Amino acid sequence: SDTPIPFGMKISWLVVKEKDPNTVMKKLNCTDIEVSNWQSAFSHMQKMKKVFVTPCFNGYVLILNYNEPLENKELLQDIASKFEEIHYFSTHRIVDLSCWVKYINGKLMRSFYYVGEQGEIFWNEGELTNEEKEIGLTSSSFDLEAYDESTIYPNEEIVDALAAEWGVNLFLDEYQETKSTGFLCHL
Repeated sequence: SDTPIPFGMKISWLVVKEKDPNTVMKKLNCTDIEVSNWQSAFSHMQKMKKVFVTPCFNGYVLILNYNEPLENKELLQDIASKFEEIHYFSTHRIVDLSCWVKYINGKLMRSFYYVGEQGEIFWNEGELTNEEKEIGLTSSSFDLEAYDESTIYPNEEIVDALAAEWGVNLFLDEYQETKSTGFLCHL
């Protein structure tokens, strides 16, 4: 086991309100499950096209390197029906991709998915959440025509800040003293 590795750049991840990673893997029908430390997971997950299921942090289990929902949003609806609450995030600085989604009790509360390189918003559903407002987002933040220097636009830092507001700080600072392992698997 080793200590958690901060993440949030060029990665997609799912956050599930659940205390036990084994329950999460069972509900998501994960296969080829192997125990893994953080270093090993981060070295191999992308090459192996596997996800890394973390221990529980602050009441949530994270599933890192999960890209499929960006191509198929129905997957999120399906996952949301199995848990009390899920969030989904993705960032990629090079193509200026920002994505966040929140479901509670199987109901979509908010979704936003934008790729700056293409100048296109793919998803933008639901009311702005209080947490989005707290980090400075306004309805103009989601209007590509309303350019204004004072407007805060979605980017990697915004995604990371929102992930922290919604449940888990990606720097995992408060867990840096605690060694742990997670699971590499196919989802």
